[in-house]
Amino acid sequence: MRFFGKALVALLATLGLLTCLAAGMGALALSRLADSREPLPDQLVLTLAVDGPMSEAAGDQTARALMAGLTGQGEGLGLFETVRALRAAARDPKVDGLLVHLGGTPLGMAQAQELRDAIHAFRATGKPALVFSETLGEFGGGTIPYYLAAAFDQVWVQPSGMIAATGFSLRQPFARGLLDRFGIVPEFETRKDFKNAASALTDHALTPPARVALDAVVQGWMGQVVAGVAADRGLEPARVQALIDQAPLLAEAAREAGLVDRLGYVDEVEEAMTQASGTPTRVSLGEYAADLAHRPPVPGARKVAYLAASGPVVIGDGHKGPFDEEEIDGRALAAAIDKVVENPGVAGIVLRLDSPGGSYVGSDVVWRAIARARGRGMPIIASMGDVAASGGYFIAMGANRIVAQPGTLTGSIGVLAGKVSFGKASADLGVTWDGVSAGRNAAFLSPVDAFDAPGRERLNAMLDAIYADFTGKAARARNLSPAAMEAAAQGRVWTGADAQARGLVDSLGGVEQALALVRVEAGLSSDTPLEITPVTPGTPGAWFLRLLARVDGVRAVAALVREGAALEARLGPWLDAVGVTEPGVLRMPPLER
Repeated sequence: MRFFGKALVALLATLGLLTCLAAGMGALALSRLADSREPLPDQLVLTLAVDGPMSEAAGDQTARALMAGLTGQGEGLGLFETVRALRAAARDPKVDGLLVHLGGTPLGMAQAQELRDAIHAFRATGKPALVFSETLGEFGGGTIPYYLAAAFDQVWVQPSGMIAATGFSLRQPFARGLLDRFGIVPEFETRKDFKNAASALTDHALTPPARVALDAVVQGWMGQVVAGVAADRGLEPARVQALIDQAPLLAEAAREAGLVDRLGYVDEVEEAMTQASGTPTRVSLGEYAADLAHRPPVPGARKVAYLAASGPVVIGDGHKGPFDEEEIDGRALAAAIDKVVENPGVAGIVLRLDSPGGSYVGSDVVWRAIARARGRGMPIIASMGDVAASGGYFIAMGANRIVAQPGTLTGSIGVLAGKVSFGKASADLGVTWDGVSAGRNAAFLSPVDAFDAPGRERLNAMLDAIYADFTGKAARARNLSPAAMEAAAQGRVWTGADAQARGLVDSLGGVEQALALVRVEAGLSSDTPLEITPVTPGTPGAWFLRLLARVDGVRAVAALVREGAALEARLGPWLDAVGVTEPGVLRMPPLER
């Protein structure tokens, strides 16, 4: 036993040493790279690879940069940095063009629309913007990738590729028959009919309200894609719809139909970009974003804090890191908002939300922090990503203004709760349960006991109270009558465009629109320069400790220590784009608007 204790101490000491060595080496890399930064060329073309959803987080660049350097994959850029860099590049005389390599992995609709807005802004300056893809989907799954590609000046596809923009199809499995077969009983109550998150367990097919809501979503998305592609490609909407109905299309057929400009390989599009821009010099958007982060603020710029919150809402230890799914810790996000409010130099907050909901209590914690901030004169604008529903909307509704993309999934103002009990299944297998309890409802959520009548009555009373609180706060925040609020609520999810029509959202757009509203709410002129500082709740080193908790993570850290010099060169500008300014808050250097 004594030997085991010594071994454990030795192991912990070793991990601690590795942590210190890695942290020290990272600091050394930061200082060296900051001192030795080369200026950008006078003429350049920006390059970017997009293959799937981007992180909404804007303050975890340390983790993303390290993982990009360790794996040699990706640039570590999140959506925020990508969009800000593209908009800055549009005004930068050094940037002569943009070349994007687009993979076939779909983004969410809102992220695609955020990128489309930035591409359109870049093209408005007259600079060429070309996109290349080997194939936009293979036999399907290419609708959103093509929707993004259509925003560019020229769409290039490999001759062997295809345009698989086949539209949208939502399919959901229903396990009720399987549960019945095994004697497992799902017991859920909802407020109200459209709140269908538990339907996969309780039903055999879509309920009529669920079918209405989901059909409205896919039809809304389809309308947005058709309108966007038609405008970008100079085609009639009916023609675009007909081509989608004929898809998937081989590359040559897509070119003949006007969906694609050129067929070619990556070396050929590179040559075309050199001719269009007049320069063979390429700089990755990641390197460009790092350079932006180190430029001094514009004199007279006002500070705006950017807080990104992604994942289910929890009340407790929400986590995020290079290997973990993100969660929104209500307490941590509320504390971050409180901390920003204490800074008298901050003119406002953009709260970026991408969440399907979660804990009612956790959401209410953040809602209260937003109310406190507004009470102290701090304007907060909620900017919605791909989804801000249920608890995600609960958080957003407290902001001064709410901004969503047309394709954002939002609303779902409702609540559900319940359990799955397997008492009958146990009995069928010959397993019996017995025990004792102290307290009438001590076994309220027992998975082996069905709800009795008083228990179900208590459950419904709680759901009634939560639904009344949710809709009451939303009605007051959105200045809606009880009738209008009930029509928009009932647990129904809306696209951002439909949510705006019902008063749940103020404006359609992305972060740029949110920043414009910050100026309005803060009483600033429309041309006031803004110094945007991303802020991430939580402890800067937490992700690193989770990295060490995994065998692969230990190996990665060992490699980091062993090959420090090589990694320093490999990680490049990403490491020096990060700084830690306060305990418990990781911040990037400000990005200028």
